[in-house]
Parts: sequence; C-alpha cells; structure tokens
Amino acid sequence: MEKIIRFFIGLCLLLGLFACEDLNNPNQNERESSLLDTVSDTSSEHTHPNANEADYAQIPDSKVRTIKPLVISGVPQAALPDDIVNLAIAEMPNQDNLQLLGQRIDSSWHHLAIFPEHFYYNYNKIMEVAFENDYIKFCSQEPFKATIVCGLFEWNPTLRRLRLESDYSEDQSELLLIEARRLAQEWKFKESIAVYDRILYPQAYFDASSEAIRLIEAAHSKAFYLYQQGDFIEAADMLDAIFDFWGANFLLEVEGRASLEEKLKNYPQFTVSRWLQIMTDYGLFLLKAKKYERAITVNNLVVRVAPDIPNAYLQLGDAYFDIGQMEAGRAAYRNYKKHMQRLDRKVPERVEIRIE
Repeated sequence: MEKIIRFFIGLCLLLGLFACEDLNNPNQNERESSLLDTVSDTSSEHTHPNANEADYAQIPDSKVRTIKPLVISGVPQAALPDDIVNLAIAEMPNQDNLQLLGQRIDSSWHHLAIFPEHFYYNYNKIMEVAFENDYIKFCSQEPFKATIVCGLFEWNPTLRRLRLESDYSEDQSELLLIEARRLAQEWKFKESIAVYDRILYPQAYFDASSEAIRLIEAAHSKAFYLYQQGDFIEAADMLDAIFDFWGANFLLEVEGRASLEEKLKNYPQFTVSRWLQIMTDYGLFLLKAKKYERAITVNNLVVRVAPDIPNAYLQLGDAYFDIGQMEAGRAAYRNYKKHMQRLDRKVPERVEIRIE
C-alpha cells in the first residue's frame, strides 16, 4: 500500500513540473504559430511565376532552335538584368503564356518572366517588338483581320517582373474603308476603288456585292450628268472605274436573264430593270467616248439579258461600223430595225443606209 501511495505522489510531482514549465513559457505557442506563419509567408512569395527560380533556367539549344526567340530592339543597358545582353519574346511549347527570355554573353537563353495571361496576341502575325519609352511594346495582327493589337509592358529588371501598362488596337482596314467611302461621296471613284483594293480581308468588313451596287448607283448618277454636259470620256471613265472594282464582277459575269436574276435575288433594291438601264447607258457612254471594244462587250451583254431592247442593237451597230466590222454592224442594225418596227417607231436614216 505504501508503494502505491509513493507512485502516485511521484506521478503528481512529474505532472506538476511540466505544468510549471508551460507557465514559465507563456509565448511558446505564439512562437510555434509565428514559425508556421513564417513558413507560409515564405511559400507565398514564390507563387508568382516570375519569382520561381525554375523560370530562370537555361533553355536547351535544341528548344531554342524550335521556338526561335524574337529579339526586342532598342533595349537600353539599364533594362537588362545582370549577365543579360539581349531580351526576346518566345512562345514556348505546351505553354499558353508568352515568355520573356534573356540571352547571356555566351549566347545561351534563359527564362526571365511570363507575359500576363489576359493579354491577347497572335504569335503567327507579330508586327512589332521593341523597347520604347521605358516599355516593352508588342504588337500582333488578329487572324483574318487587319486589326493590330498592341500592349505596353512595364519591365522591372531587378524583380524580373512584367506588368501590362496599357493595350490598344488599330484596324487599318476599317480606316481604309472609311476613306474609300469618303472619296466615293466626293465623286472620286478611281481613287476610291484604289483604296478599296488596299483593304486586307475585305470580306470581314463589308459585303462586296452590296458595296459595288451602292458605288454603281452613285457613279451612274454622276456619269449621266457628265454625259448630258458632253463630257463623254469622263462619263465612261467613271463607270469603268466602278466595273473594274472586283466587287462588281458578279454584275458582268452573266449568261442571260435567269443568271442575272439569280445573282440579284439577295439585292431587291437593285432589279434587273435597273441593271439594264445602267448597262445600256454605260454602253452609250463608251460608244461616245470612242471606247469601241468595251462598248461592244457591254452592249452584247445587254442584248444577252434582254434581246428585245432596241438601243443596245443600235449602239452595237454604230460601234462595229466605227471599227470597220461592217457585217457585224449590219446584223446589229437589222435587229434594231426589227424591234423598232415592232414598237412602231422610226428608224434613223443612217441605219437604213448602212443596212443597204
């Protein structure tokens, strides 16, 4: 019994010793908690991809030949980290973000930083990479458009970090389209068509057929006025410019009335009758401007669509006679006379003389 009592007394003394030790060290738990916090804080500092030492690793030569880094021009010495002589951008295999690389004096390339993931770029259409006004400027073109997207990145060579300062875009094709339409409104159709031809990826910016119809209507109105003023050459040249526009090709590539109706079915504002009126006038302007070959082409196109229009045959006959093709001219005059008689209209005397 005495031994049992001594055992419990000893156990109590031992437990009391530990309890006293805890009382003498009231900050022990706080220090342990602080130590855990320190470990946690140190870990968070490395969560930024630019702070990870693995990002600064050398890139194998075999991979360099594959990625082909684009060297950034105009980088001052102050913007280069220690031991780095060149900065470049590169798209790394199996990685979504663009990389900033540094080249050492031994020509080896190393990871330095990662471009912000929310910045849009098209690596296949890079337009500019340069260091301007303390910023890395990077511009690329959107796929199948003329939109140039640029970003200005603040670069801290000490911390090796990139920050997107600003981004902007400029669409050259959109600006050209505005300019082309402005010139057309000023009746400068030749200049307007020349600007249309400079637009990249035009299908992304306008419907070529609708654009051509709008231009033809405007040009015909002005050309008809010039014709009435006796300026036949300028009238013909004005419509020539429009029909040389690639968007107007569909109005010339017709086999007959059914073919033309099919082409115009999506453009109800531009009817077959309107097409015939403009093309017949165009054939007349060409004839008066002594552009006989094209006059013959246009008037033949008219009679192919509407074989019963007398004026196109008259213009054909005049054009053929003027270039010395008398038989073709007589055939055209006979068709003209036939349709005029059907309409009970008088035939010009020159036609009667030339038919004989």
